[in-house]
Amino acid sequence: MPNIVLSIIIPVYNVEQYINQCIDSILIQTYHDYEIILIDDGSTDSSGKICDTYAQKDNRIKVVHKINGGVSSARNIGLQMIKGKYLTFIDPDDFINIDTYEENMNIMINNSEIDILQYPFCKLHSTEYVETPTNSCQYIKGTEAIFSNWWSGSPIHYSIWNKIFKKEIFNHITFLEGHVSEDTRLLVDFCKKAKTVYLSDKGLYYYRIRESSLTSNYTFDKHLDLFYAHLSIYTELIKFPILTSQQVPAFERMFRRLVQAKQSNITADLAKESKQINNLFPAWKDIFRAQGSSKLWLSTAKILGTKIFIELYPHYSKFKISKSV
Repeated sequence: MPNIVLSIIIPVYNVEQYINQCIDSILIQTYHDYEIILIDDGSTDSSGKICDTYAQKDNRIKVVHKINGGVSSARNIGLQMIKGKYLTFIDPDDFINIDTYEENMNIMINNSEIDILQYPFCKLHSTEYVETPTNSCQYIKGTEAIFSNWWSGSPIHYSIWNKIFKKEIFNHITFLEGHVSEDTRLLVDFCKKAKTVYLSDKGLYYYRIRESSLTSNYTFDKHLDLFYAHLSIYTELIKFPILTSQQVPAFERMFRRLVQAKQSNITADLAKESKQINNLFPAWKDIFRAQGSSKLWLSTAKILGTKIFIELYPHYSKFKISKSV
């Protein structure tokens, strides 16, 4: 049996066009002490058979076939199977650079204080690579500092796929099934458990942008899921006095998700969510002092009341667009 240090979880669903490239990019890694856990989430194409073929050739690969339940359900099954001391995730239509694991696992193994390591990624549109952020290597330590650098998605990204975790970080943590903002919803849990996050400039994750992918389609449910994810972030953020200056921008980000949900479905009843926003609305003095927020946008909402503002804003946006055409 191979020496398993790193467990790699890959949820698989109808990705026969991409899954070979994903798995091959792992098998050619210069780092070898890993296991690959492929969760076939009820694929109706040949994805499941492709996974079985790989498992027959390499005993580091395990395959589970299950009834379709969504990416969170698949990842949760993977979490029950891991044997490594460290854990990472890859989406089945993405892939990684050849030295990604060796360079970053060396960093983690030689620095036991690191709980979560984030490495660079780039976006792949068709055959064009774009938007390649580079991390400035740094340690981010302490709950407040980690939260401050994570809640906005920069420099710590919401995504879990360009990160390596200590296995213990996921003790008593699972993905919320039936929801699509699974990465964002775990932010609060990660911040509570991790004492040190390291931003690495080694390796590269290739994140494929597909028009048919779930993340590229911002439906009403997606917007509403993200609203509740940011609501959990905001209610945690306001507990830290050191983050007072970030409260209004965090509130605005949460509020805009709710407005975007309404824009995507103008008949939706958001009375409950409007009340939640209204109860959390920042004071006037905080709005005017805030940096990086839309003071006019928030002031208008505060004057009109959140329920009326949410109802009117989609119509205002359409009117504004029609005048500019």
